[in-house]
Amino acid sequence: MPSWKVHRIIGKIVCVGFYDNEIDRLIDMIGEHDAGRYDPRVLHEHFKYVKERWGERGIVYYVLHHVLDRLSDILVSELSRLCEEYVLKGTPSEELYDELLKKSLERLRLDVKNFPKAGDERVDRVLRLTIEYIIATLEVSWEAAVAFLITDMSSTGEPMVAKRVLNAMMVKSVAYTYKYGRKLDEKLIFEFLEEVGDIARERAKGSEKYDEERIQKLSTKFKELLPRLEDALKDLEL
Repeated sequence: MPSWKVHRIIGKIVCVGFYDNEIDRLIDMIGEHDAGRYDPRVLHEHFKYVKERWGERGIVYYVLHHVLDRLSDILVSELSRLCEEYVLKGTPSEELYDELLKKSLERLRLDVKNFPKAGDERVDRVLRLTIEYIIATLEVSWEAAVAFLITDMSSTGEPMVAKRVLNAMMVKSVAYTYKYGRKLDEKLIFEFLEEVGDIARERAKGSEKYDEERIQKLSTKFKELLPRLEDALKDLEL
């Protein structure tokens, strides 16, 4: 899962300067980690608590935390698949990174539809509109958001996504040994992960100059979506 530092950085962008690690702690609670993403009862309880304590921006930050957790899982899955292609076929890492950006956004858009319904029409409406707002906001600076997650470091200084991908590739390598009598080239696995990290950092620099065309494209959606989200959040009484 992403570090709270990354949740804070992206939260300040999506939630217009707002973040609170107490919300991160609520979601990452031992024994109930990410329960709000799977259990409608927990989701309803969390919405009530967050709305009462932090208001509307707290709700957006709460949902964003779950979205970023899922995006991290998607990136690990896609990078594992692309790493295998790099090792076996020698596909250039730049080309694979472009595919990562495209596929991860496609998968996230589909994945968030599986967020549980709380069984309360007002809560479910807020959840749906909040997710739409978050995805639209992330899309404006998608390369930067992906780069933040790929280059995220643990408290011990380890690259979090790369470590999970490496573990997945070691498992795949064992499977290749049993099936084909040969392991995946570990040197190429490390090489791919290093190149992906370098590309992510470089692309993030470029994406700081937001693509005006993309922003204009999304402006209509923002104008249509934001008033509906604000109204839904104000009407949310739990």
